[in-house]
Amino acid sequence: TNIMSHEITNIDSVLVPNHSKYAAWHGLETRVGDSIHLADVEEHGLHPQIVEGTVTAGIAGQQVTLKDYKSLCALTREGDLHPLHISGNRYSVIQNRDVWKAMSTAFQGVDMDYKLTCVGTLCGLRRYFISVEVGDANGFSVNGDKFHGNINFVTSHDGSLAFRAYDSMIRIVCNNTLNWSVEGEKNLDFKVYHKGDAKVACNKLGTYLNDVLKGRSIFTEKMEELAAFQVRDADIEAVVGGYFINKAFDRGEKLETFSTRTLNQVQGIADLARHGRGNQGRNMYDVLNGATEFWTSGEGVGKTTTQGRKAFSSEFGTGADRKQEFSRYLIKGDYEPAADEAQRVLNAT
Repeated sequence: TNIMSHEITNIDSVLVPNHSKYAAWHGLETRVGDSIHLADVEEHGLHPQIVEGTVTAGIAGQQVTLKDYKSLCALTREGDLHPLHISGNRYSVIQNRDVWKAMSTAFQGVDMDYKLTCVGTLCGLRRYFISVEVGDANGFSVNGDKFHGNINFVTSHDGSLAFRAYDSMIRIVCNNTLNWSVEGEKNLDFKVYHKGDAKVACNKLGTYLNDVLKGRSIFTEKMEELAAFQVRDADIEAVVGGYFINKAFDRGEKLETFSTRTLNQVQGIADLARHGRGNQGRNMYDVLNGATEFWTSGEGVGKTTTQGRKAFSSEFGTGADRKQEFSRYLIKGDYEPAADEAQRVLNAT
């Protein structure tokens, strides 16, 4: 195979679980068993010690030390040194072992299925990656909605990559797929740059990722609960109206009728719960999606507002606040008493 495509040299290794599902396109992978363990990674030399040295240059017949630069080499288990990079003195090495440790920390105590599906080095030990399958290879599903299924951990020792951990639908098996996977928007994307005390930052990153993954596990559970809670078509307006009843109550008000503006919001969300993107008006998950669509791209962020202002409101402004409030309203079950009151106010209106 043309090495330019995969960049797996004779000193690199790519490990996968022993199952045809995890075969790589280049056929250069090594199968290590049902799962990839730290012992496998160490045995195949994926964690060489990255060592620093001075840089000298021959100028006019003299050897001159370049004081503002240092060399990076990989010291293998066999004692071989492989040159990797010349960097500035401020460059901070992130060892492959630190990336593995951050990955391990990230999944500690997380109630979510995951599996290491590929670990390897590329470009003559200059790049290192770990691909972790979360759920299954196609992602995990809530009420038919797909969510990203892989978390990739990557770093380099040639200045080309920060240490990153991010969501991707792409499993890394070579340099081509690594480059492809780092492109585009990410639901989750953390970075540690090669400067300062990078090792401490890597440890923090593992803790941050652990919090995110635990939150994702809770999110999945709560969304599945909403998807399982059926709602009658005739009750959708009352459920939505209950949110506005509760907001008025928090202000110390008791509504007798809805204002035209509030009624339009109730009807707008209810309509999207029935006919919005992927919604059928059958359960509380549809109601939540109707509200999030209303305050993301619908009239909840303005009929004539520019796309830029809509995006800001949706992600950082009033729209973001409303989406969080509405999701808490449904998840906590606050609609149960409020919906009856909302139906009375709707009738009066």
